[in-house]
Amino acid sequence: MDLLKPFKRNKILALLLLLLSPASQALVCNGAGCQCSATFGIGFVQGTDGTGSIPNFELAVPHMGGGFSAYYRNNHIQDPERVLRETWLGPQSAGWGDINGIAMLENAVTNPSGPIPPVPGNGNLEVITIQDGSLYHYWRDRNTKAWSSGTWIGWGFTGQPGFTQSKDWHENFEVVVPRQGQGGGLAHYWRDNSIPSMPWHGPTVFAQGFNFEAVSLVESNFDNGNLEVVARAGQTLYHIWRGNDLTWSAPREIRVDGSNPIQATGVHSFVQGTSGNKGDFELVVPLLTGGLMHYSRNNDTTVGGFYPWSTVGWVDEIHQYSAAGLIVSDSNNLQLVSRRSEDGALVAFSSNESYDEWNVKTKNSSGQPVWAGTVFGGEPCCDPVTKGRWQNPYNSGAIGIHAALLPNSKVLFFGFADNNDMGYSEIFNPADGSSTQPIVDPDEPIVPHAFCSGHTLMSNGTLWVAGGHDAPGHEPHIDDSHLFYYDESRWDKPDAIQLQTGRWYPTLARLENGDVLVISGAKEVGRTPVADEVNLFWQILNSTGTSLSGEDASRTVPNPFDPDETGKNFLQLYPFVFQLPDGRVFVHSYRTSRFFSPLTSNTWSPTKYVTQYEHSRTYPGYGSAVLMPLSPDDGYRARVMLFGGGGNVSNAAESDSKDTTVAATNTVELLDLGADSPKWTTKKPMNHPRVLNNAVLLPDGKVFV
Repeated sequence: MDLLKPFKRNKILALLLLLLSPASQALVCNGAGCQCSATFGIGFVQGTDGTGSIPNFELAVPHMGGGFSAYYRNNHIQDPERVLRETWLGPQSAGWGDINGIAMLENAVTNPSGPIPPVPGNGNLEVITIQDGSLYHYWRDRNTKAWSSGTWIGWGFTGQPGFTQSKDWHENFEVVVPRQGQGGGLAHYWRDNSIPSMPWHGPTVFAQGFNFEAVSLVESNFDNGNLEVVARAGQTLYHIWRGNDLTWSAPREIRVDGSNPIQATGVHSFVQGTSGNKGDFELVVPLLTGGLMHYSRNNDTTVGGFYPWSTVGWVDEIHQYSAAGLIVSDSNNLQLVSRRSEDGALVAFSSNESYDEWNVKTKNSSGQPVWAGTVFGGEPCCDPVTKGRWQNPYNSGAIGIHAALLPNSKVLFFGFADNNDMGYSEIFNPADGSSTQPIVDPDEPIVPHAFCSGHTLMSNGTLWVAGGHDAPGHEPHIDDSHLFYYDESRWDKPDAIQLQTGRWYPTLARLENGDVLVISGAKEVGRTPVADEVNLFWQILNSTGTSLSGEDASRTVPNPFDPDETGKNFLQLYPFVFQLPDGRVFVHSYRTSRFFSPLTSNTWSPTKYVTQYEHSRTYPGYGSAVLMPLSPDDGYRARVMLFGGGGNVSNAAESDSKDTTVAATNTVELLDLGADSPKWTTKKPMNHPRVLNNAVLLPDGKVFV
């Protein structure tokens, strides 16, 4: 595929630049199945973070695999062109779902001397997104650099939102977003930053009758701070403003150089700069015919009662772009980040201080630029056939704390209901998005409150659920044992398999003969500071689900589990348990791995392996584990991998001063039981630290974390 047809003469130079760019390593999709958004937005600000005298640039762009990517440019690294790729760092992943429109600001404004002091902004980054028709707000903590999980604001929107923070209205947040259907138009929301609860208000609907797709919003210095909107409907750009009377003007088409319309596409961006006495508006637009064009509005002089727009010139006339993000930097020049349509590359540009010329890499013999800007990253479109896609097929009544894929291809969700702590379960059919309620035992009509239980499928497809949680107003389910018959969509609670002692956070593992082993779990709901509070009996349910072994002295877990560990040497909750090909059962608790033979000798091997990571990965260490794929090619060699961890790892009570908290870790370890001298060894770390993570084997043998 030739990405550079417009300038074959300079293909070698351009290809070299592409090869230096991370974007060249990313997935590129150009087929009919690609899920490329026509309103792929860009959030771009200069914040107050950084180690030098010039604060860093902050960037947020949708990630086509879901969520958004956050980059920053380290402006302490000086560069005459201010666009070196090496100064851009990232991405950091945040958010979730298919995000199209995105806008960002830094909430750094505080004005305690104002009439109503705002809630301190603390330098947090604030992001507004549109995903699946809803408007969401995310924020990043300035100190920890951790992103929130998103707050829902409203529903019924599409495209690119506009986002700004007012100066004279208590530093409130202002959002303008295109409406989806409902007569079109735009909706205005605002967040009251003068009170600690910071409630969102709106929407106020205006400019109906237009099907807008993208919005750019600023607060200008007109009057007491007008809100100024440039919005695209089709290929036409319109200007709309709100004055001190809080009413919105009618949309007015933007025409340049007298009467010429702008053929716009994608997402434009505009700011109020410092040129002129009042400060002109500066607008960068991806054109339908290709290239990025820069326009300006003279705010000092009116023509026919309106301020005139004019063409400044090309930023880049070579490539097609889908989005632009524009700011006025502390250096008093324009900084621009755009997304190139052909490959998803993120390209940085900068202007001079007069705003009338943009940086170029080189020029051809006619003096025209052949490469403008610098590629520093990429967010190309994904092919959902190979990379998947986010989709909301239905809304469940269940919080899927636990989920089990049944032999009939349906999924059983169970946990507790959204509006109370009662047990709840639901059967979901992925084929058509339908869901049904399972049948409960008429002799035990309470739906199992199986939150915090352990569960596994038996060889015949029946699901065994051991333990559970408290059910307010009813008997606790922590010492209950339930079966779910998938072919009858029915819960059952057989008397013959009830637990003698509670199990809260136990682990269940199917054995090679079809029996199921249950181990660990707290005797009561809550954390377990001492060994006496853990169920130290192991039990086995037979393969037909009709008989459960009792709790007696011959069926106990070694205590201490690892005599060489001090203070944390008893069996933890949700230990990692795997059936190995040689008949032994692998059990990992805290930092120690041991082997158990429940089907032969009922004995525990003295052999043990201790992890390199000095903290727990089992609850409450919040890591995860997988048994790697077993293959006849290497004699079914068993290898176990551990991922992440962190949190409150002492197992002490929450009020205990010994309740040590450790930061999340990105470490990964492998135990190769086929090696001559097996031991836990560290592997390449994950890109991000993770606690409470899930590690799942994929069909190609890779692990999805």
